[in-house]
Amino acid sequence: MLEIDGQKVRRSYTIASSPTRVGYCELTVKREARGLASRHLHDAIRAGSSLDVRAPAGRFTLTGAEAASIVLIAGGVGITPLMSKIRYLTDLSWPGDIYLVFSVKTEKDIIFRDELDALRRRHANLYVTITLTRDDGAVWSGERGRITPQLLTRAVPEIGTRRVHICGPTEMTDPTRQMLRDLGVPSEAIRVESFASPSRSAAVDKVVPSVTTNGHADLGAPNGNGDDATITFARSRKTANPGGQTVLEAAEALRIPISYECRAGVCGQCKTRLLAGHVAMDAEDALDAIDRANNVILACQARCVDQVVVDA
Repeated sequence: MLEIDGQKVRRSYTIASSPTRVGYCELTVKREARGLASRHLHDAIRAGSSLDVRAPAGRFTLTGAEAASIVLIAGGVGITPLMSKIRYLTDLSWPGDIYLVFSVKTEKDIIFRDELDALRRRHANLYVTITLTRDDGAVWSGERGRITPQLLTRAVPEIGTRRVHICGPTEMTDPTRQMLRDLGVPSEAIRVESFASPSRSAAVDKVVPSVTTNGHADLGAPNGNGDDATITFARSRKTANPGGQTVLEAAEALRIPISYECRAGVCGQCKTRLLAGHVAMDAEDALDAIDRANNVILACQARCVDQVVVDA
């Protein structure tokens, strides 16, 4: 948590260091020109500054026991959690093949370039493919363009037999996941983490059923388009018209506390129980089968479709 101009601001950043290196914890934060928190971290935080940090959360993890090989696909600063995995596996001298496919805009955007080169020279089982999407310079001799099925099959032999972890912006991770499925990678072998919320303009096709008075789910989807939706926070006894806001944003507007971290549907800190009505969620990676059976939603992703009541 940061305090910027008198306001408390929460952001989640991925650990880039390996759990084998217990003496420190490394974060890699890209300075965004319009990023409130990232600009503050780069411009105001110095050695000796104190930060309020919560314990790690999320399920985008790898022990090395899950598969005999691993494919890591990164878009931009999405390399951060994958670099943690590479450092971890190489520190352990893991015997499996490690394939990294890394997409960046230009050559100067290749994060960890020197370290990746050094690790590749030292570990024969580490294969690194970097592709540039916006650099037309003649010096670069590597891959160019966005990640495609053709690039993936060139970079990773027998990709359909391997476990894959993807991290990057949602507009990159969603089509990449579909490419992998088309290439024969089972859905259960694909793990994804997006570091930004999905676009609000994207079509939403996941609707959480409402709960009836007898506790059973009403599986009928609502006919409305959400324009007349309302949200009631049962414990706080406050009601509002969310106007397209997420449940979390509506709660913040009413000063109703709901815990959150990533705001991307990954960490699960904002889990909230749906008591009535229907919500649509762009992403729900942090929900498991038990959560869904108990009508648990992610407040940072859920948007009201009709008259919604949540336990908050």
